[in-house]
Amino acid sequence: MIVYRVEVVVRPEQLPRARAMFAALVQQSRTVPGVRHFDILQDPADERRFVSVEVFEDRTAVDRQGDLPLVDEVLAAFDEVLLEGPRGAIFRVSATEPWPATATAPAGTATFTRATQVDYPRPDGGQ
Repeated sequence: MIVYRVEVVVRPEQLPRARAMFAALVQQSRTVPGVRHFDILQDPADERRFVSVEVFEDRTAVDRQGDLPLVDEVLAAFDEVLLEGPRGAIFRVSATEPWPATATAPAGTATFTRATQVDYPRPDGGQ
């Protein structure tokens, strides 16, 4: 399993556009085979900050989701929409367990094999 955690800070005047864009991306991504979870959350303490948590069964699912036409549209809009980011981490997960632990799932079986910090390049070269 592959988990992406990505955060961005949106320009205040672009918040309505970003919310609509991210909502559409979540809706479409959740229909892709192999996408286990796809959430983009807005920080209640800073309405400009959004964090995505994207869980994929494997690299094929990542590629399938990346092939959505909307992904290219969202990435192309980043120059206008974002103040900071995107940046995040990729986690490669070797095992998982339900939480809270149940009688059928022994505690302590989840392990992360590797996390990689990623600063995604922006088309305009900005940070």
